Amino acid sequence: MQSREIPGFPGYRVFSDGRIWSKPRLDACNHPQGGLFLKTKPDTQGYLQVALALNGRAHFRRVHRLVASAFLPGFKKTDQVNHIDGDKKNNRIENLEACSSRHNIDHRERVVKGRKRWGVFFVKPSRRPRGYWVAKIRVGGKQVLLGSSTSDPEPLYELYRNAYKTLWGRFPW
Repeated sequence: MQSREIPGFPGYRVFSDGRIWSKPRLDACNHPQGGLFLKTKPDTQGYLQVALALNGRAHFRRVHRLVASAFLPGFKKTDQVNHIDGDKKNNRIENLEACSSRHNIDHRERVVKGRKRWGVFFVKPSRRPRGYWVAKIRVGGKQVLLGSSTSDPEPLYELYRNAYKTLWGRFPW
């Protein structure tokens, strides 16, 4: 596992697995503070962020951008960072790639959004007073509606399980 200094933030290191290390230093009262891995928390869009102190002020930075700027060769500030597996919390260098805006949007449509559009799930349209259950499966990259119900989702789960077994021979869980 590699680590590199974070540009513009002396005393902080970023690791290739997405962790951020703060070097030992003195706090505001001149008490020694040992080095530690900083806690991350998700921002409003679900990306992990960390607070880095510089000149007495906290600067919030997204972890995936720190990892990319430290480890991806040729990374520019204007590049976007794509999470290859679609998981915004997986900030390992192996899971990140620099890309254009168009590539990032196409990837999100294929990997992230496509993942959530099959199975049995609850739909709550904004114009209807009540929602309903839907069962969908993906076949050859296309969605196939298996059924819907306003009350009990159990028959939909059975429909989905049977369709999955028919297409792929077994149910994985």
